[in-house]
Amino acid sequence: MAPRLVIILFLLAVVASAAVARSNYEEPLWPDCSTTGNYTVGNQFEKNLDQLLSTLATAATDDGWFNTSSVGTGTAYQVFGLIMCHADYNATECKKCLAGAPAGIKQVCPGSRTVKANYDACLLRYSDASFFSELTYGKVEVNRSTYTFNGLYVENMTAMNDTRRELMNKLADRAGDNKLRLFNDSMPYVDSKLGTSRLYGLAQCTRDLAGASARSA
Repeated sequence: MAPRLVIILFLLAVVASAAVARSNYEEPLWPDCSTTGNYTVGNQFEKNLDQLLSTLATAATDDGWFNTSSVGTGTAYQVFGLIMCHADYNATECKKCLAGAPAGIKQVCPGSRTVKANYDACLLRYSDASFFSELTYGKVEVNRSTYTFNGLYVENMTAMNDTRRELMNKLADRAGDNKLRLFNDSMPYVDSKLGTSRLYGLAQCTRDLAGASARSA
């Protein structure tokens, strides 16, 4: 019985350790991990990546919840990274995401040279090629869309969709007008079933984008 008890206790300890380690990082919602050209464990790219991931969270906290950085210079081992908080989360949630996103991304995307990871409160990207701004990356990407449902149904879907489209166009157009690349607003909507209500929306672009590029997203 004693040896069996030792084994059971050992297994419980392993499970507990794994749970603690797992709790120290954030789980991405929809990770996009490259699967070709993976780096090998211990090579210079991984060393540069580790250095980048270890500094992104602190740099973003010091720079208004956003940071772009790179490690290495003009070599095959250079790595570029971006991290940003979503504006609809508070500072506590933001800090937790900033700290937890880099901490576990290598476990989610082992060996990947290009990663795009969206979390509840932040986003994290890194790549072996620069993707900063529309000038170097060549196109604007939509990284995250969130919809919140309240369980109510409208009578006139066409009218509501028209209002929603008008609101989204306004948000996209105005998000590029300020340094934070952020804009939120609402529009009234009248429905025969629900009466007068409002549609609310928020648009946020990464701050490496020029205003015109943010508007085109």
